[in-house]
Amino acid sequence: MITPRATSLGYGWEDTLAHEITHLALARATRDRAPLWLQEGIAKREETRWRDGRPGDGEPSADSIAYQAMLSGRSVGIDKLGPSIAMLPTPEAASIAYAEVQSFVNYWVERNGEAALRLLFADLKAIGDGDANAALKSVSGYTLSEWNLMWKKHLLDKAPKAPSATEHGADEAPRGEALARWVRLTDLLHARGHFGAASAAIEPALKAERELALIRWRAARSALADQRPRTAREALGAVSDLDIVHGAWFALRGRFLEEDGASPEQARQAYDLGLAVDPLFDEVACHGRARREAFSARSPEHDALCRAARAIER
Repeated sequence: MITPRATSLGYGWEDTLAHEITHLALARATRDRAPLWLQEGIAKREETRWRDGRPGDGEPSADSIAYQAMLSGRSVGIDKLGPSIAMLPTPEAASIAYAEVQSFVNYWVERNGEAALRLLFADLKAIGDGDANAALKSVSGYTLSEWNLMWKKHLLDKAPKAPSATEHGADEAPRGEALARWVRLTDLLHARGHFGAASAAIEPALKAERELALIRWRAARSALADQRPRTAREALGAVSDLDIVHGAWFALRGRFLEEDGASPEQARQAYDLGLAVDPLFDEVACHGRARREAFSARSPEHDALCRAARAIER
């Protein structure tokens, strides 16, 4: 696993941890004889099952990505993954491969049941260096190639909803360039203390892309720094307005809930969601407080995390 600081918005490191722990458990359950499609398919299946749902979960679905890849000729194929998904030639191919193995394993488990899955693990553990197909056919009556055909037919019959035009980078260039300019200008102005100007700079983006959490958070934090808390709350919006789990958005939401006297549990859940994505960004670690603001957490762990995050420039 890499640090959440390695990417600009963090990432779902808790889900990644669950994914990697699943690999370890599956390797132990099968004496490390699970084929790659099963290893990655089970890991993808389990990485979010440990927690409640979050904004953006399952969008687009694994079925829809696999279906569109099959129609467009971009399918990787569950039986053509090579030694590792990470070694596929492009990020798009890796994304498609992950979706395909997740969709396939979900379909297989739905058809055969959890008990059959456990039997498959036991058979794989006992087959020695033999072909995993033997275990698959022993448990389910069909080989991988036969299951592959049935899964593809299932996708064609089901015809999952197609991802929207903005998913996977389709037709984003003009909008992306404008958003990048608005965001960069806002960040520069905010960093120099020109909070009113920063609010004005992000306003066109807020009107154009109201569902983007990264825009809403910037508009809210600049308005808050400009001493306009009501405007800040309006700009932040609600969870239903979001496209992704954005760590700083949820940290600021937690702050507003706390200041408004709302349920402490709701505030804690918002903070936890922020930490689940971007715990080493100081405005997340410090519960929505900027560096210029004092922060005193109720727990020594949160206080230490805030101090550590503030010690390193973003």
